[in-house]
Amino acid sequence: MPKQFPKGRNDHYLPKGYLRGFIDPASPAEEREPLCVFDVQRRTWRKRHPSQIGWEPGFYDFVSRQGDRVHADEAFTPLENNYPPLVQKLSAKGFTGWREHLEFLLSYVQMIRCRSPLFREQFLAEWRQKRGARVIEVLPGNAVKVDSLKLRHFSPGALKEGAINKMMSEMKNGTTMLESFHWQLHLAGSIDDSFVTNDNPLIGWAPDGETFDHHNTVMIFPLCWQACLMGTRNPLTLSLDGIGVREREAVRQNYFTAARRFVVSARQLAL
Repeated sequence: MPKQFPKGRNDHYLPKGYLRGFIDPASPAEEREPLCVFDVQRRTWRKRHPSQIGWEPGFYDFVSRQGDRVHADEAFTPLENNYPPLVQKLSAKGFTGWREHLEFLLSYVQMIRCRSPLFREQFLAEWRQKRGARVIEVLPGNAVKVDSLKLRHFSPGALKEGAINKMMSEMKNGTTMLESFHWQLHLAGSIDDSFVTNDNPLIGWAPDGETFDHHNTVMIFPLCWQACLMGTRNPLTLSLDGIGVREREAVRQNYFTAARRFVVSARQLAL
């Protein structure tokens, strides 16, 4: 029987363990709010604790009874628990041997993608335009009985249930899409030239007018302030010498441009 979760909690779409990877190592251990967070709406910097950002109340709450369904938090736990110690271990070794853990890292990236507000928004934008009827009975021969022959827009509750179901099914589908990219790990030059993240950490872009299947599509995911995964469909565009100061600055700017709510940084940056 799956564990039952109460409703109305502060559900984190960004794990606290992930956000801790962007704390300046020089921050005092007793500092209560060690993260530098840029508020997109207010256009201001503020200090925050990882527990204070990256959440929405009841974000994963089922509208109807949970019953035998696995709650999102329970499905996320193994990846959430194993990620921080792995990143710390890799950091201690200068991230040598990171490719041995690529399968796990891509599974973590897939989890973050599926549980993001952007993933939820994209699902809702598509399904708000659709109509349907509620199935009230499944008949022999796979026929169904519906509550009305008149199709109507889905209720907010039905849309949320559908979004949660889509999130869970997408996670189960695995990392096939991410595995179609050629991945490299790039390191920060210093704490003052470090990587940042935002409320939707997996960023992808393709040439204007193209889909993400284009051979020049690039995907980026910061593992922590020190390291960032970059994937491309075209292996000829891989950088054998890593990326330099200008490229890291471009990555940071992309995260500020793409952010909808906030940007998280080890140190406050000049904009």
